[in-house]
Amino acid sequence: MLKNKELASYIEANLTKATIAGEIAKAEIASEIMKSRLKKGMNQKEFAQYMNVSQAMISKWESGECNFSISTICEICDKLSLVFSIEITAIEQYCITKTSDEWSGIGGSNNITDMMEVSERSKDLVEAA
Repeated sequence: MLKNKELASYIEANLTKATIAGEIAKAEIASEIMKSRLKKGMNQKEFAQYMNVSQAMISKWESGECNFSISTICEICDKLSLVFSIEITAIEQYCITKTSDEWSGIGGSNNITDMMEVSERSKDLVEAA
């Protein structure tokens, strides 16, 4: 099993900035969907019926396996009374800017290991809810 620094090095060497940003976005969407379900006090089966999709689809949504279309995200948000917004900013102002061992621009963090730790803490908070 890779340790955080080894994993960060692997990610830096093997994934593009676009891939990392996409995965982070999918994780954020998955987290919001799961939080909405938990706030409603529903299990995945009940939530699937509420959303008019299969339980397998809810599982994909919540695991981050689904590569959502913007239309699908908007439909989900509408059903859950959430607001969907997207920000596109010039890379010079924001985004992932990589220098030798540092990454900046995601969640205020300056390295991939910190981002992974924040992600794990977020996951723990969702599971505790």
